[in-house]
Amino acid sequence: MDDQEKPAPAAITAMIINFAIMAGLITFTVIVVFALAPPEPEDADSQPILTLMALGLGASAVTGNFILAGRWKRRAVQALASGDLQSAEDSKVNSLENALAGRYMTGMILSNALLEGTGFIALIAYMVDGHWMALALVAVILAVMAAKFSTPGRVANWVAQVQKDARDLKGFSVSSQ
Repeated sequence: MDDQEKPAPAAITAMIINFAIMAGLITFTVIVVFALAPPEPEDADSQPILTLMALGLGASAVTGNFILAGRWKRRAVQALASGDLQSAEDSKVNSLENALAGRYMTGMILSNALLEGTGFIALIAYMVDGHWMALALVAVILAVMAAKFSTPGRVANWVAQVQKDARDLKGFSVSSQ
């Protein structure tokens, strides 16, 4: 494997962090489902308020996850196009690709933290309300995390796309003046 094919250290770190975030949520889910008995509903007419609140938060978190990822990428493109990341080649990250991979990792951590927190809230809602919808929300959150799981190829594609978009943005700003 030559230097071009080796994944950036941030790509490997992103995979480890991604796995750890998902493993924590999965572990807590297993504990809640198999080790704790769900509460008995007090009244058949009672509404699972915490579960409904968790579902609302879940919809916001999943939507916010995709919005955050797009905005984070846009900020990286703008920083690269404006030259803010050019000094990264001489810094401790050794290359522009590693600096961009680090930015990818930061965005991934932020967006997964948003989902992870919502997953834990849904599990707490299940512990209190005992409603299956809370567990369904956890499953959806884990599916979104799995679909966006960081791999070296995904990080490399993100870095290449940011570089291409920054070149396009630079070319547009030069030709439009």
